[in-house]
Amino acid sequence: LLWRITDGKIYVGIEANAGGWVGLGISETGGMKGADIMYYEAGSNLLVDSFAEANAKPLVDVCQDWVLGSASKEGGKIILEVSRALDTGDDQDWKIVNDAETALGHAIIAAWGDTPSMMYHGESKAKKRLFLFQDHPFDGLAALQTNPAIKTTELVHHAFDVPAGPSFYGYWCVNLKGAMGVSPDDDTARHVVGYEAILDPQSGHHVHHFRVFAYEGEDCTGTEGGLVPRSRRLLGSLAGRKRERACVCVCVCACL
Repeated sequence: LLWRITDGKIYVGIEANAGGWVGLGISETGGMKGADIMYYEAGSNLLVDSFAEANAKPLVDVCQDWVLGSASKEGGKIILEVSRALDTGDDQDWKIVNDAETALGHAIIAAWGDTPSMMYHGESKAKKRLFLFQDHPFDGLAALQTNPAIKTTELVHHAFDVPAGPSFYGYWCVNLKGAMGVSPDDDTARHVVGYEAILDPQSGHHVHHFRVFAYEGEDCTGTEGGLVPRSRRLLGSLAGRKRERACVCVCVCACL
């Protein structure tokens, strides 16, 4: 995948190991639902501007804003050049905004297949966050750390035992108000705007991944508020209201 941005347009070059079709989309968080998708079917030389309302074949846009520059099939690959305006003015398209000073970039999804027309892709798919307007990603965490208005809290587990075995999932519940030294009766909104992992250099190599869940209530027995990593929900208030998303549960997968 290659691209350049000039004169209010994005020009995209795609090479896919496929003989039938290839699709590329802009997503909110990396999923298909709600994504703005362009796909090309080589057999009919058809370029389609579409959008997805579910994890299913996307729906065709009323306005077709992607423009086909060139397309070919060579050695079992589809090679494609397309373009569109950054802001099409179409409410069925995602606006491609300048990400030069953001920490998230754009969530890009792709899929491909050998069937004549677009259909379920199986494992022939990919997703990645890309910074379309910059060569070097903006270090949003560093910007937050130097902002005097931002306060930080460290949540560190000092007694996490990893038993013998190939993998182990451990759960740890944290009351954010308590961790931040905030009174339970304080309903002032506070927003989580960033986070980073704190791993002990002597044991960090055992950690495979971790997931963070937000819960209502004062402990992790309330209604689950949803998975927050890689989601815009992380930018919402996790500890802003007395009874709303006041706790987080950290699930750690540790491997020997």
